[in-house]
Amino acid sequence: MMVVEPLPLSTTVTARSIYGDEPHYVEPLGLTVEPLVRKELARFLREFIAFTGINGENYFRLDLYFDAFRMYVIEVNVESADGWGVGLNLLRAAGRTLGSELTQCFPTDFPTFPGDLRRTEFELACTEFAIYGHRACINTHSARYIDPYDDKIHLARFAPHWRSEYVRIPLLYSQEICPWEQVPQDVYLKFREKFDPEAVKSRFSVKPRSELGRAKRMRELYTEGRAIAQERITPYRLADGRGVQAVVMCAGSTPVTGYIQIAPQEREASSTTRAPRKDPSCFSHEARGRVCENTSHTHLAFLTLHTPLYERNYYF
Repeated sequence: MMVVEPLPLSTTVTARSIYGDEPHYVEPLGLTVEPLVRKELARFLREFIAFTGINGENYFRLDLYFDAFRMYVIEVNVESADGWGVGLNLLRAAGRTLGSELTQCFPTDFPTFPGDLRRTEFELACTEFAIYGHRACINTHSARYIDPYDDKIHLARFAPHWRSEYVRIPLLYSQEICPWEQVPQDVYLKFREKFDPEAVKSRFSVKPRSELGRAKRMRELYTEGRAIAQERITPYRLADGRGVQAVVMCAGSTPVTGYIQIAPQEREASSTTRAPRKDPSCFSHEARGRVCENTSHTHLAFLTLHTPLYERNYYF
């Protein structure tokens, strides 16, 4: 059974900032991913890689919801993404370390570009890697590098082929299999590519359909194949009502480290964020790459994939 529980974290270890110079908020909470769920996450990655033809040496960030018994894959991000530094820093703050077999999996390169606020987190990752004797570089390019496989349509196409009791994929709809008229109302509408020019212009990449009225423009983009829809899943909630999601950093089919994100009480999660946001979907991706108005912050906490805090059979 998966439960978010109190876990002491050393505030002398936790990073002060991970996104530009924005404050980094950490809560002394932890979630343990037990062996059975971790095994299913690895199987999910193996089958996803085989199905899509993605290079098995790629790095992935899984954005996940969970309940007491299972995890739900919300997104698969295909990139050497920010998150490695956060996961390892919180792991160290909790007084834990990775096994030597996992430290061989770290990325060696973080592509960035001028003005990229993620650089702070990349620098943190390089610092955390160095503790394990691993060296990584931050390479600046003229513009953001976007992996051609970093497209939500791959998860939508893979979903009908995946079966698991412990790791599930929410229902996904695309023009390839479902006309707009048959898409339910209770869904999130998502741009296939989070940096689609239309997404940048609209300042969101994920939005509940109920917040878009007639959703005329998103309907057009869905029909053109540039947007998809995803079943709304209720996130795990703390006793005070705040939603929680998990982020797992993976090397090929190996889940390595991760962390959990805790939404402000008045907001509901839909994906993941680093920066303060205006939009009610406090975890969605549109905040990446720029800082929105400072209305609230997502808090981060500890997640362990390797050394369970308690003896259970289990994760997400």
